[in-house]
This record gives sequence, C-alpha cells and structure tokens, in this order.
Amino acid sequence: MSFRQKLFQPTQMTGAAAPLTLNGGVDNYDELMQQQDLILLKNLYPDIMSQVDVSQLPTTINNYNPLDIVNDLKNEAWQKFAQLSSFGLKGANNYLNRKRPETRLLMDLSIDKFKTAKDNSQFIVLQPENNAKIMQQYNLNSPGLAIDPKWHGVAFANDSDMSKKLSTSPQLQKQVRSSFDSNQNVFKTDKIGIELNQDKNLHYSIGHGTILNPYIDNQGYFNGVLYDIYDFDFLPYNKSDLLNWINNNKTELTNNIAYYLQNKNKIDKYYVLVPIKFKL
Repeated sequence: MSFRQKLFQPTQMTGAAAPLTLNGGVDNYDELMQQQDLILLKNLYPDIMSQVDVSQLPTTINNYNPLDIVNDLKNEAWQKFAQLSSFGLKGANNYLNRKRPETRLLMDLSIDKFKTAKDNSQFIVLQPENNAKIMQQYNLNSPGLAIDPKWHGVAFANDSDMSKKLSTSPQLQKQVRSSFDSNQNVFKTDKIGIELNQDKNLHYSIGHGTILNPYIDNQGYFNGVLYDIYDFDFLPYNKSDLLNWINNNKTELTNNIAYYLQNKNKIDKYYVLVPIKFKL
C-alpha cells in the first residue's frame, strides 16, 4: 500500500479520510500537494523553510506514523522531481538563455550528461580516459584546477563561436594585458585568472576561468587556452521575500536548482577548453 493510500484510506471508526496537520492543517488532496511544494522548497532552502511546523502531527493514523508519511512524501517528491527536472531544466534553460547561446549550450551538455553529445564543428568531446594526459599537458595539479578522473571534457575549435566571443571580450583582453610585463616582454604567470561579469552570456557560461600557456606569436597575437570547470555555485537569495525573489530572478533560481541536481549527481560537472587569440 502506498503512503497516499495509507493517508487517505477511510478510518475504521469514521469512514472518513484521516487528516494530516502541518502548520495549519491538511485535510484534502489539494492542500497536501501544496505541502509537497513546500517540501521541495524546504530541500532547496532549508534555512528559511524551517517555519514548516510538524509538531502538530497526530501520533498515528491507521497505525501509521504521520512523520513517516511526511518522509515518504519527501522521498517520493524528490524521486519524481529528480526524474522530471532534467526535462524541466532543459526547457527552462532553452527559454531563459534563448539570447545567451553559449550559456544554453554548456548547460545543455551538463543536463545531457554526455549521453548524446557528439563531436561537431564547434567542439569535440573529451573522454575521461584522456584526463591524466590533459592534466599533465596543461599542468593542472594546482588546487582548484585538477580534473576528476570521471569527468568528460569539451574542447572548442579555434573558429568556434565560444572562442570568438571570448577572444573579443574587452574584459578578458584587459585582464590579459594587465598580466603582461611589457618591460620584460613576458607574462607574469603561466596561468592567468579571468573573471567575466560584464557580458551576461559569458558570465553565466564561464564566469571564472584560467588561461593556460599564454604566449605571443611572431605576428603579435596573444595565444592561450581558457580552462574552466563547469559547475554550479549556490547563489544567495532574498530570505525575507522568497516568492518575490523567485518571480524576479528566474535565471538565479534555475542555477540553484541545477546546483541542487548537481549535488545529487543528476547533471554532470565537466571541464571546458577554449582557444583564445587576439592582437595584443
């Protein structure tokens, strides 16, 4: 018998469905589904959803502990959420990032978990067995740069849209120039940290990255490879007005859902390599 059947089966004494009380009362299916939404929010935002009070629950219903019912509800809600969210997240990604193609592409790859992604004119997919060689080639043993042996990678082509947009980014170019010692005609480091927060497409797709093996060729062009680990950080939210924050920050909300799914291993972390070239 499922927990919903246990919850809503007629009681032996009254023949009526037993109510479940959660901070005000749940005595019908519609209200229970509202509580299911609260449970999902409580998973995502546990610190501000602590006001959901289970202290008023009766001890047992039909010899079944209501707290177990809540736990079953949470588990089933999460299972369904995890199963369907990849489809929902893909749709949200396509809509929210419709004007940010690089952002949309990188999230799609994460959602796909490299099940259908194939080499194309824009990029090639790097299999996990290549990771040790790539770490050695680019000296990625520094903290925060190491590649997990299980990760896939994506290497973009020299003429890819990603490479062109990063190479022409004024913010990226400025940071590269600031790392160049014109007196010595050398770069101050072999790993140039990059932060991109002015162009929303590049901010949401790359955000932070590291340019590896920088050098200037004979024609005076800067060359390097931007390296980034594609994952999600939890973004802060307005704790005092959660619903208003959700309504006005759809991209941030999608990010936090992706963060939650990433921690549940429902979408993939992976690394990105993008060639950078521009006239210095």
